[in-house]
Amino acid sequence: MALPFEIIIWRMQEFHFDSVDSTNDAARRLIAEGRLCGRGHVLAREQTAGRGTHGRTWVSPRDAGIYLSVVYTQAGPASADLRGVTTAAGLACAEALRKITGLTAIRLRPINDLIVHCRKLGGILTECEIESGELKSLIVGVGINTRIADRPLPPGAMAPICLEECLGLGSVSEALTARIVNELIGTLQNSVAKELLGGGGPAERFPGVEGGLSAMSTGKNGPPRLVSPQK
Repeated sequence: MALPFEIIIWRMQEFHFDSVDSTNDAARRLIAEGRLCGRGHVLAREQTAGRGTHGRTWVSPRDAGIYLSVVYTQAGPASADLRGVTTAAGLACAEALRKITGLTAIRLRPINDLIVHCRKLGGILTECEIESGELKSLIVGVGINTRIADRPLPPGAMAPICLEECLGLGSVSEALTARIVNELIGTLQNSVAKELLGGGGPAERFPGVEGGLSAMSTGKNGPPRLVSPQK
């Protein structure tokens, strides 16, 4: 049995693609082929069949978003609460974006939506494979809209927003995107690893999450935090 702390000390493998159906699905194939073992990440310029929760589609135009999956295999006993993992990933994403871009208007709508001005900036999809009580693989998929692009959505879906709309036209350069990606990978690694190793449920680590908190504050004087929704 693999020890949980191995997820911290193993070298991270990197897989970058021009186009994939979904970075989570690509990660799953890499694991099945034996090419991805330990921990790693999958990054793509576009997704042709990006997925969100509940079978929803995540529209992923080429070079207009960050499409990333952070992967852990042989992560130990299947005791982690995926709600806690997803919440930790959401907070990590907001923290990384705030640090690199200075954007303070991000809210986390538990457990997996990154919201700015009541529009969706990004989302998290956490998936795992359990075998004989062991967490064989954990895949944390992240999609973040970076540039203005056509993003057709079904009726009733929340309107999208991108970093370029938040920061100014032409503000999201390749260099800035690369900095965001690097920060996301590092922050997600640390946050998810701590969640896998931590004790207690998400209610202990993120007080109020189970009670229906639906927003996150990213004020200038501190890290992102969950806050109660306004009535």
